[in-house]
Amino acid sequence: MATIQNPIISGMAPDPSIIRVGDDYYIATSTFHWTPAVQIFHSTDLVNWQLLTYALTNHEIDLRGTSTPAGIWAPHLSYDPTTKKFWLAYSHMQNMAGREFNSDSFAMWATDIEGPWSKPIYLTSIGFDPALLHAENGKHYLSILEWETRTGYQAPGHIVIAEVDLDNGGIIGDWHRVTTGFTTRGCAEAPQLYQHNGYYYLLLAAGGTGYAHGVEIGRSKRIFGPYESDPTNEPIITSSPNHLFSLGDPDAGHFEMFNPKAQIQKSGHGSLVQTTDGEWYVAHLMSRPLPNTKLNPLGRETALQKMTWTADGWLRMADGSNLAKATVEAPKNSSDVRQDLTLNDIHEDFQGATYDNRFITLIVSKNLLGSTPLQILVS
Repeated sequence: MATIQNPIISGMAPDPSIIRVGDDYYIATSTFHWTPAVQIFHSTDLVNWQLLTYALTNHEIDLRGTSTPAGIWAPHLSYDPTTKKFWLAYSHMQNMAGREFNSDSFAMWATDIEGPWSKPIYLTSIGFDPALLHAENGKHYLSILEWETRTGYQAPGHIVIAEVDLDNGGIIGDWHRVTTGFTTRGCAEAPQLYQHNGYYYLLLAAGGTGYAHGVEIGRSKRIFGPYESDPTNEPIITSSPNHLFSLGDPDAGHFEMFNPKAQIQKSGHGSLVQTTDGEWYVAHLMSRPLPNTKLNPLGRETALQKMTWTADGWLRMADGSNLAKATVEAPKNSSDVRQDLTLNDIHEDFQGATYDNRFITLIVSKNLLGSTPLQILVS
């Protein structure tokens, strides 16, 4: 039996958004204040992944003055089968001082995943983590976290949904507040909308980005709700299954939720995909602390979990638990042959006209992916 070994993408590959177009799978991940921005990875079997390209390569963004770890957050990949366009939605987080979280969100499109991509189309500044649904009714919907700063209100805020104009940008009609989360872990963010068997399903990240992180789900017959929570009232994927009540708690780390029995930690922020054979997987972020520590020098990485649908229409991990696993059953037709890990090694002397596309930098350089060698500019 072929298996998937997590992480499928190692080293700083957080907030994965996965899609399948034909026989090809693509994952986009956050790059924060690094450029070129938004890594896009490719696979044909969900087992072996390679960095394919970047989406923001031509000075579409200016990260000067962006606070750390702000920048480009939570890119969301989608594909519109009607227009045969790839879409990428993302947030440019400008500033996080004083918990203000000032962010602008945009969308871009391309007819080829490797570009060229359109100029960014402005969507909103209501919050962050935008995601697009190209619905069966022919309309397009934007889901996003509406950031909340008012004292005494549930933080970080509501998940909101609106119809969106992808031709001209902007929102059609009103925003609809649909939920502040489906469990008691709080910090609901990263909404991802899907249609399946007559329902709209809403996948959320919850519990902060640390050891309480998880993936939770709700559903509705109508796009704007009301949404019902998963009957377990717990995350469907997490590294720490113990119950946690942390509504209104701004702590993102939750070190008390560290699970020494878990092979991978911080599992959350999920994105759903169906294979050509009708199997289901969720891509999610994870971390691997150094032994006997809670230090994660490789940052947040990307993992996959095999999923199934219950008879009453709820999404579950294939093994019936909600504990994220390091080894997962691969799709039926996948080869058990994994790529040579030495292919991930980089040998570069910077003497050629081009260089390995896995190099990124904190400093924007002209022609970063062009025909001239990388120049690090210091001012």
